[in-house]
Amino acid sequence: MSASIRDYRATNTLISDDLDVMFDQDPDAIDMLLFKALIGNPETVVETEDVVGSLEADERAVEYDDPIDTRGIFLPFDFHGIQAMDSGAQQGDYDVPVVMLIKEREIPRGSVIQYDEYINETETQTMSLYIVKSEAVGQAPAIAMKHYLIPFFDDEGALTHE
Repeated sequence: MSASIRDYRATNTLISDDLDVMFDQDPDAIDMLLFKALIGNPETVVETEDVVGSLEADERAVEYDDPIDTRGIFLPFDFHGIQAMDSGAQQGDYDVPVVMLIKEREIPRGSVIQYDEYINETETQTMSLYIVKSEAVGQAPAIAMKHYLIPFFDDEGALTHE
């Protein structure tokens, strides 16, 4: 008996090409800017005087490339990781991740996207989200990457585009 090898390469390549068309034509796809994290540059430790050892003491400064115009599609995602006390009160201030497919390929962890959304009938605000994790959809080769994002606050001016 000979074993056949599971081979989805040709099918996954075709589906990946179809996704490019979907990004261009789907009415749910949004325009956005992508700031790729420059992972080739060594990170520098942010110097703080924190003796307690909070997360700020271990932050890393990340540099970003010039923005790229791209498109993305939000995916439904049920987040069940919120912890609560016996009283039912939520412990901590957790950010629920947003999940997206992004047209651009090979996006490093730590990259940031920006897009505009309406906050009322006439005004918009720019939203910034940070990629904390990416997972392949499909295998050998991946059809796309599913990106998990949380809010990004650019207090230090790391994203300097206008």
